[in-house]
Amino acid sequence: MFKIDLSIYKKSKQYFILFDVLLKNLSVNKDFFLKENGVSPSSYRKARFIEQNNGNKIIDKLCKALNYKNVNNELIDEIELLINRIYNNMYYKVYTTYEKDLSLINEYLESNIILRPIVLLSKLFLLANYKYDVGVFVNENNADYIELKKYLPFFSNELLELFDILSLVFEKNVHDKVLMKTYKNSLFYYALASRLCSDKRYVESLFVSKKAEDVLVREKNYKRLLYLNVKMMHCMNSIKNYEECFELASMQLLSLRSFIDVDYAYKNTVKNLAISCLPLKKYSYVVDLLLNEPKLSMTEVCCLLVSQFNLDMEKYNEYFDFYYNGTSVENQAILANLDSFLKHNDKKELMKLEETKLMDNITIAIKMSQLN
Repeated sequence: MFKIDLSIYKKSKQYFILFDVLLKNLSVNKDFFLKENGVSPSSYRKARFIEQNNGNKIIDKLCKALNYKNVNNELIDEIELLINRIYNNMYYKVYTTYEKDLSLINEYLESNIILRPIVLLSKLFLLANYKYDVGVFVNENNADYIELKKYLPFFSNELLELFDILSLVFEKNVHDKVLMKTYKNSLFYYALASRLCSDKRYVESLFVSKKAEDVLVREKNYKRLLYLNVKMMHCMNSIKNYEECFELASMQLLSLRSFIDVDYAYKNTVKNLAISCLPLKKYSYVVDLLLNEPKLSMTEVCCLLVSQFNLDMEKYNEYFDFYYNGTSVENQAILANLDSFLKHNDKKELMKLEETKLMDNITIAIKMSQLN
């Protein structure tokens, strides 16, 4: 899975690339501006190429001079989490947090943080993958896209891949360097196949589609695969390859008809995902996953409680009381066994859970979650 890593922005050197762009836009001499704001031009140049101890102090001074808000590591982590959630949701065509994410992005933009270019890139990527008319989207956001171009040297490799996806929407022509580049980001191949199809470059689109198809199947992104198949059908019909189109379309139609009832697969996927998170100590993930579910099984309740126990004892006690008081005597016994194990590491209490209606692989996961 593609992941965007913002750790380079926790060091100072990267920001001097950004300041070069910002200072270039000023109608004053760069060295004069630096001196006027208490920054030695020679120190600035050194900090641009080599990580310096005084790099953060220079950043603070320039943020103040340019009316930007500096960021700490905690905020960088929050933005990394946000941009990865946006990427994954848009890649898998999940829109449940779309409005929330857009609102959070706008808050960051309004506060004018120094990572503004990254936040703006996130916003355009989010908007580009929603249900907008492409022409309207391009007209309304072209100025922001042009602004982003100035900051390309500031972007990490992963962020540049997101920008390249946007370029397929905004640019009139697909550049050869984009076609020749190898991407970690599988969404790019989908976007490129779609763009080539729109440009009536049908054979090239089918070639790239095969590349995208392999990754979509490997990453279990079946919903986007359905959309890719539609593009492929259009290309096949356009080059009079009717036999292949018939075969693909008829199989897809059967698949679409089979998707009517997927409750069993969904519920058990959530359950197994929650269990797998416990030994991996992905407790926050479990909380986010299960609190959005309308109804939890007792296995899921146990996963949620184990996670809260490791994250926040106050919330654990609150959740324990809520579920304990609202369930049957049989389930209360399960929760009591779990509580005794978590608080006193009583292995006998854990063994009792193996004799209950919980999934039989949860007790091992719970035990591993408590190992250091």
